[in-house]
Amino acid sequence: MHFWRAVPFLRPLAGLMAGIVAGAANPELWSSPVVFFALLFLLLFGFLLLNKSTYRKRWQFGIWVLAFFSVMGAWHRSTYPECMKPDFVGKLSLKDGDVLLAEALEWPHQTQSGRSLKVLCRVVKAGGYKCRGLFLAYLPQSDSALNIRAGSLLLLPARLREIPPPANPFAFDYRAYMAGRQVYFQLFLRDGECAVVGLVKRPWYAVLAFRQKLLGVLKKYLHKQEALAVVSAMVLGERAYMSAELRENYARSGAMHVLAVSGLHMGLIYFFMLWLFDRLGWQYKGLRFWAGMIGLWGFALLTGASPSVLRAATLFSFVLAGKWVQEFPNTFNSLAASAFCLLWYNPLWLSDLSFQLSYMAILGILLLQRDLFLLWLPRNTSLLAGWKLTSVSVAAQLSTAPLGMYYFHRFSNGFWLSSLVVIPVAPLILLGALLLFLLDAFVPVWAPWLGRALELLVLGINAFLKFLSHLPAQSVEGIFLFKWQLLLLYVSLLFFVLFLKFRLGKHLLWALMFLLLVQGASAFRQMNLKQKVVAVDYALSAGKNLTDIFYGGQRLTFCDSTLSASEERYAAEGMRIYMGAAESGHLTFEKPDSFCLGPFAWRSPYLLVGSELFVLQAEADKKGEKKSFILLPEKKK
Repeated sequence: MHFWRAVPFLRPLAGLMAGIVAGAANPELWSSPVVFFALLFLLLFGFLLLNKSTYRKRWQFGIWVLAFFSVMGAWHRSTYPECMKPDFVGKLSLKDGDVLLAEALEWPHQTQSGRSLKVLCRVVKAGGYKCRGLFLAYLPQSDSALNIRAGSLLLLPARLREIPPPANPFAFDYRAYMAGRQVYFQLFLRDGECAVVGLVKRPWYAVLAFRQKLLGVLKKYLHKQEALAVVSAMVLGERAYMSAELRENYARSGAMHVLAVSGLHMGLIYFFMLWLFDRLGWQYKGLRFWAGMIGLWGFALLTGASPSVLRAATLFSFVLAGKWVQEFPNTFNSLAASAFCLLWYNPLWLSDLSFQLSYMAILGILLLQRDLFLLWLPRNTSLLAGWKLTSVSVAAQLSTAPLGMYYFHRFSNGFWLSSLVVIPVAPLILLGALLLFLLDAFVPVWAPWLGRALELLVLGINAFLKFLSHLPAQSVEGIFLFKWQLLLLYVSLLFFVLFLKFRLGKHLLWALMFLLLVQGASAFRQMNLKQKVVAVDYALSAGKNLTDIFYGGQRLTFCDSTLSASEERYAAEGMRIYMGAAESGHLTFEKPDSFCLGPFAWRSPYLLVGSELFVLQAEADKKGEKKSFILLPEKKK
């Protein structure tokens, strides 16, 4: 009970989160006014019946609070998305030839293929009707001469198409990802179909324009693409310059969080300001609070104020407010209060990965870091400082590892080593970039020297992480978890935290039992899958083909010679991770007449997989051209 009193925001937050989950599961039910007001009436009636005079029955009020905020959360989640509004553009019946007026919300940027430009837009009018809705517009490179910017009013054909669901099993669900950002449509444009007809001026667009100028400063002094990619990602949240190889090196070495402008960077700014206040002798709480708020939100605006940055700024603002009100505030309550306010502002953020990672990392540091640090207290000052930094990294990694395994299917074994180098250098890169902006504005003669030094520092970090990512057993790949396994991993982690706090063996036993249950379920699934023959013909763009055959923990792949590695990975990676099969052979359809690889034996046009015989046939379209290859069981005679 003392814990509930110390963290009063925990009950409302728990109820709100439970309601958001219920509202997402059945939005039609919870958005019904009849259901909402009926439940609200029952709750108000139950509140009048509560026994408020007996101290021993005070738990009844706690249950009522949970129920009340659960109902409010379910209603808010089911009515919040724009697709539930009556003036949503998706509810209009648009005809061929209709046009829409849209407002660009950002500067256009190149797609990963580099063949087109992509810009996020908001519908203003469609077919002559005022409506709402967000969509992604893909423009040809020739439209770069239109000088589209944030706030540009665009006249476009009303050929909005819903973002399609994933076409292949276990593939990344881009539709659900964009729906979490309330983007449900996309529009592909041809040359001459986009016209700029006006410009909307908003204060927010001035912030984005200032961010574009800062990006231009980085381009001016950072000449190496790798250095520009890292600094622009760390300081401005711009990841357009990240190559696939550089991104993979950071991910495998466990340093990917450094590139996301969110909790880590806000934490660095927060602790730097606390150190600065102590140096300046600012002891007045009000002065420290307002100066800290200006620093946090100023940096948030500087980086373009992406949702992840705004969430981190809100979180540390609540921590600052707690220090203003109390000398030693309960950080858990500040954490719960910030999460409650953010989820009430946008309930869709509960399923946002950056929201989950930010709060789980901070919660893990608060719960685990001190106990891990006290496990070893070296006498050497340098060792003590290094161990303290390592304990912070280990605590954050343990609390976010289940999420990383669920979403990214990997776990970096060398995260502690990369953190020892990257985390101390991250403040230097942040401060160096901010100083570079100031020098370019006031003392441009010195800016090239600082730019060169910053570039060398980043290139050194990149080289170290590249070396680290290629070490043997650096990263455990191909981890597949279901949602229930993710929840059980966090239950296991909770019991491990209790073991560190209370040193009771039963807590460790429960932690190991839940961990064993997750591992046993995965092993049982793999054992069943190895006994089956599974053939998957992946859906690809026209004229390209990819087929996987799985059996006995092995995989045989047939593909076109024109298929790129990125296309193959995007289509098949999810299914391959689920099957957990090692590659036996990777052949193009221009295959030899016969071969034998592991459990697979081929003699055109037959394929023997274990004890089952298949025939590889080619479908043809009306023109007689190859469309796809399908495996069909050979009929027994």
